[in-house]
Formats: sequence, structure tokens, C-alpha cells
Amino acid sequence: MKKVLIIAFSFNKNVVGSVRSRGLARYLPKYGWEPTILTNKTPGGSDLNRDFSPNLKIIETEYEDLFEKWKRGLHLKPDQTVQSQLGAAQSKDRNHFLDFSLKVWRELFAYPDVKKNWFKPALKNGDEILSNDDFDAIISSSSPVTSHLVARKLKKKWNVPWIADLRDLWTQNHFYSYSRFRKKIDLKLEKKTLAKADAITTVSPPFAEDLAKLHDTPVLVIPNGFDPQRENKNQNPDQKKFTIVYTGQIYQKEMDIETFLESVREFLDSGMVSKNDLRIDLHTPQYQWLVDLVHEYDLNESVEISGWIPQDEITDKQQKAQLLLLLRWNSSQQRGVCPAKVFEYLAAKRPIISLGHYDGSVTDLINKTHAGFNLK
Repeated sequence: MKKVLIIAFSFNKNVVGSVRSRGLARYLPKYGWEPTILTNKTPGGSDLNRDFSPNLKIIETEYEDLFEKWKRGLHLKPDQTVQSQLGAAQSKDRNHFLDFSLKVWRELFAYPDVKKNWFKPALKNGDEILSNDDFDAIISSSSPVTSHLVARKLKKKWNVPWIADLRDLWTQNHFYSYSRFRKKIDLKLEKKTLAKADAITTVSPPFAEDLAKLHDTPVLVIPNGFDPQRENKNQNPDQKKFTIVYTGQIYQKEMDIETFLESVREFLDSGMVSKNDLRIDLHTPQYQWLVDLVHEYDLNESVEISGWIPQDEITDKQQKAQLLLLLRWNSSQQRGVCPAKVFEYLAAKRPIISLGHYDGSVTDLINKTHAGFNLK
């Protein structure tokens, strides 16, 4: 078997950022590749289940989180948000000031990202791995982009072919919020780093187009997907009420949840359905603006905002829904975003209603798979 080193910071936790690298680790052996995982040692240990091969090699590095270290220096609890500990939620002015302060802190100290402290221990362990065995390839997964910095150093020293996998864009990211001065620095680092890669992979054609404008390195599209083991085999939808389920973050300015709630209110007012027969589960944080919006449209009896739930419960909720709600981005610049949640929905085999102002990779996928409807 050929051997590949996968550098993936979030591999040990069952989160969105680990879906892609875990899929590689699970299925690459079927194609003649033996993976070794270089990842962060997480508190509480890994939550990998027994579906993974017991022979999978996982090298965990010690790591001190930059943000948690900073909080400890201010005598704050590292496992709680700064906002909650400083009472920012109770004061809009205090919250705005705190958000601004955190943004300045990230601008000055979180370069190239907040996981920068992982670079040295990961590089040290990567060197040890490559010195003890012959590897045929390296794959680095971002975010965090620190993974690519580690891979670049290893590529330069050991001359092993390297694929840089960008689940999200780097400086072209739709969430990029730093100043123009910081962006110049980040852009220079991105070009310097990825110039050493043998190939760049990303999740959608629009992302690939953007990366190709910036880099001479070949750019390939490898879409996200879902694990066949999570596919809905025989789960029937809940028959007690017509249930609409949404899972994931809802961004106030970037997603149009209000249009959906307004439409639900009009639907109930028309008398076509009773509020006793409808249930809308939003598995997302209980933001105050969202709670207020539900109250504004008098939907408290029909809408439940449950907060985060474990991944296994999310899968169960998705598979029991009559309808899955997907909120697209409100900007044409985000046309290439095709989140892992879309593929979770496809695995659930329930109809999808996709709502947003612009078309893109998500609408193309839903149309191609005939999995639901795209609305504006």
C-alpha cells in the first residue's frame, strides 16, 4: 500500500471541519492508500467510533490554544465565551465594544489564524513521522490554514508530493473580516505557501475559479459528500405533525430566515393548516434576535429553537423530518459555498426547500439531484 500523511487539525472531533478528512481516512485504504493522521490532541480524547479501522494511525500533538491562553491571562474561564463572562449579552454597547476589541486582537495576534500555536508541535511530529517511514503523499486540510504551513515545511524538507485541500477559501473567504493591510500580508503568505503545493483541491467550481485566478498551481474540484453509513435506510418521517427541520448556524445578515418565518405566518393565517399540526425545529443557537423574530411573527407555539445537539441526534432529526430547510447566502460572492449540511440533507433522503437570493453551487446540486426546490 502507498502511504499518505493527512494533516487535519479537527480530525479527532465529530464536527463539520472533520467530515472531509474522516471520509478520506475511512475510504482511502479501499483504493490502496494507508493514511496516517496528524492532528490536535483534544480535551476528553477522540470521539472516533468503532467504524474506523483499529489500525488507523493517529498522531496527536500537544497544543495550547491561543485564545484560551489569552483568556486565562485575563483570569477568565477558558471553556466559556468572553461575552458571557463579561456580561456583554445584557448590554448592546458593551457587546459592540467587546466585538470590536476581539476583532482588533485577532488582527494583531491571530496570524495567520487563531490556531497558529499548533504549527511548531505539528511540524515536529510531522518530521518524526516522515523520518521513520517512507510516504508517497501529504494532504493538508484547512481551515485552519496553519495546516498548510506545516505541510509546506514538510514538503520542502522531505520532497513528498503535497495536496493542499481548501474546504473554504483563504483570503478570498466570504467570512474574511480583517483590514486591507492585514489582507495584503495574508495574501502574500497564501501565494508563498500554496506555490509549493503540487495540487490544490477545493469543494466547488466557483471556489476553483477563484483559486485559479490567484495561483499557478493546478486546482481541482473534489465536492463534499456524505458517508454511505449515515444514509437513511429505513427511517420514516414523524407522522404526528408536519415537521420542518433546520440544522446549523443561522447568520442574521447573511441568511434570510425572516422571509421563511413570514411565509409560515401567512400560511397559518390562511387556515390551510393548523398550528397544532405544524412543528418547526431550528437546531441552532438561541440568538436573541432570532427569538425576537419568532415572537414578532407570533410563532412561539410552532417554532422551537433548540440550540446545538449531538451529531447523531442531528442525523435522527433530519431523517424524521417531512421537510428540511436550507438557507442560502444573500451574496453572489458566496455562490461557491456548498456546506457539508447539504450532503447531510441528501443522506437523510427528505425533501429540501432551499431559500436564498442567489443561485450557486447549492442550487446546482439540488437541481441535479432532484432533491428539492430552490426558492428566492
